[in-house]
Amino acid sequence: MKFLFHILLLLLSISTIAQNSKRIEILNADNTYANANIHPDYWRLIGNVSFKHNDAIMTCDSAYHYNAENKMEAFGKIKINQGDSITLTGEMLTYFGKENKADIKGDVVLIDKHMTLNTEQV
Repeated sequence: MKFLFHILLLLLSISTIAQNSKRIEILNADNTYANANIHPDYWRLIGNVSFKHNDAIMTCDSAYHYNAENKMEAFGKIKINQGDSITLTGEMLTYFGKENKADIKGDVVLIDKHMTLNTEQV
C-alpha cells in the first residue's frame, strides 16, 4: 500500500508540472547535425547531450530533437534528475514536452527519497 501511495504521489507531481510546461531547452551536445532540406524541424545531437525541461535535467549519449513537437528521443545512459528528489535512469527515452511525459525503456531504475523501483519500462 505504501508503494502505491508513492507512485500516486509521483504521478501527481508530474501532472502538476505538466500544467506549467515550457519548451525543451538543449544545454549541451558535442556534435549537432541538421538538414533543413530533409527534415526542417529535426536535430541530431551526439555526445554528452543534456537538456532541460521545467525543473528536470536530462542527460544521454545521443538524441533526436523535434522542436515543433517539443519532443526528444534519447539513447544510451539516460539520466533524469528532477530537483533533488527523483532520479530516473534507462537506455531509451521518448520525452513529450507538451505533456511532460517520459516513456523510458531498458534497465529502468527510479529512485526517490522513499523507494527504488527497478523495471524494464516506465
